[in-house]
Amino acid sequence: RVLFRSSPLCTLTLAVVLVGCGGEARWKPDAVYLRADEYRRAGDLPKALQQAQMGFSAWRRKPLTAWHWRFRLLTAELLFVQKETQEAFSLLRDAPPLDVPDHDRLQARLVNDLGYAAISQQKYSEARELLDHAYDLACKSSFQDLIAQIRNSRGYLHLALGHPGLGEEDIRASISAAES
Repeated sequence: RVLFRSSPLCTLTLAVVLVGCGGEARWKPDAVYLRADEYRRAGDLPKALQQAQMGFSAWRRKPLTAWHWRFRLLTAELLFVQKETQEAFSLLRDAPPLDVPDHDRLQARLVNDLGYAAISQQKYSEARELLDHAYDLACKSSFQDLIAQIRNSRGYLHLALGHPGLGEEDIRASISAAES
């Protein structure tokens, strides 16, 4: 006897439920993350944030995964850009556990984000320490994309401190690192 028979309507209903529950973010997190990053690069920050939050929501209860931390940090970064600092700070409270895959990259990114946050609060000496530490972490593992981001943050810090020459130097180095 067949207790459950699959029909096209049943299959469609199940698919809608899975997508509504963050299914794509759970089953294709790379696609959701890439889409969020594409929206960010295109300047559509609300859509980027929507995608990042959808991904983080799907991975929120899995803090021992790299996806949890990737979506968490992306969400925080987008919140900072949109001046939602309180919510962004809450996402930067904790560090990724040592056994999380890609820990070194995630740690360098978190420290960079904390440095950026310190700049936004005009805590410049704290920002300098954090950004220097993030830079050391990224250089140690040759994370060129993070080195570019960190040099960019350091450029903003130098500009905020009234050192346009140093700011320009870091921003040019950021472009060079991004190209490589």
